Amino acid sequence: LSADEVCIVEVLVSWKLVDDEQRSHCHAYGAHPAFWLSSHIMGLRPLAPGWTRALWKPDPGQMKYLEGAVPTPWGAITVSCRFTHEWLLEVEVPESITLELDVNALAQEARIVSFDGSKPKDFPAGKMEVSSGRHSIAIADAAQYTT
Repeated sequence: LSADEVCIVEVLVSWKLVDDEQRSHCHAYGAHPAFWLSSHIMGLRPLAPGWTRALWKPDPGQMKYLEGAVPTPWGAITVSCRFTHEWLLEVEVPESITLELDVNALAQEARIVSFDGSKPKDFPAGKMEVSSGRHSIAIADAAQYTT
């Protein structure tokens, strides 16, 4: 603030460093929101070294739409979630990655009702394994349909 800056600057030249080299003073602060959004809100996290197994557990809170991509050594995992009367998810998983999908944060009693246009086989409540490729998944809240 004493340098009349309104944010953390990339390089602060007024500071004398021990080794006289310039360095960034903002990367640590700027990186955290991107990591937190992709790993907790978008919900993409590695489950094994090198991203050979990954978790997709979207938790958009009150947002009705989110999309993004996370780079891996095998290519980007791209995802989107959109809420209309049910959640519609799309994911593209690169070769060499197996994705564990957990949709339990999307609804009180989340149920996978459609996978690539077909009714899925028996999966534990709100969880399934997704292989490489492009996929569409529909999620409904079973609590809405019980009487």
